[in-house]
Amino acid sequence: IAYAASIGGKNLNKEDYNSFIENLKSFSAISVREILAREEIYKLTGVRPQIVLDPTLLMDKDFYLKQISDRFKRKNYILVIDLEKNNLLQYCAKRIEQETKLPIINVSSAYYKYATNTFSVSPSDWVGAIYYAKYLVVNSFHGLAFSILFEKNFYFVNKKKKSGNNRALDL
Repeated sequence: IAYAASIGGKNLNKEDYNSFIENLKSFSAISVREILAREEIYKLTGVRPQIVLDPTLLMDKDFYLKQISDRFKRKNYILVIDLEKNNLLQYCAKRIEQETKLPIINVSSAYYKYATNTFSVSPSDWVGAIYYAKYLVVNSFHGLAFSILFEKNFYFVNKKKKSGNNRALDL
């Protein structure tokens, strides 16, 4: 059984079809996280999997609050989670900074001269940074999911390659 399988938000390569078809035969049940995955599997097998929640959304806010670290426990900051150096996302973050005078913390893998860049974060640090942020500007699915879960003020900016962010768009 495969629960909440994902194909990474991309269409499958035609070269991989035979391998997928062969491997999918060994499953008695498959559920997926995004519409694109359901349609791709349907094209290959004729079976349309059920779409289910991403596993991070199965737990409630209280579960995660027991897991987070206090590393980013400040009263006010803007958190940036940018997976692709998106100019629109950066513009939004800087605009919020100008309007609120709050500092920007970046936990993305890219360096930004306008932010405090923190690259070494554990999962509990990362989720804690979202929880303690006053505002978030994100283009990642999990940044979006935790922003919603924690009822935060957030801006979601879609990735430049829309096909790479299907879970977020489906959510």
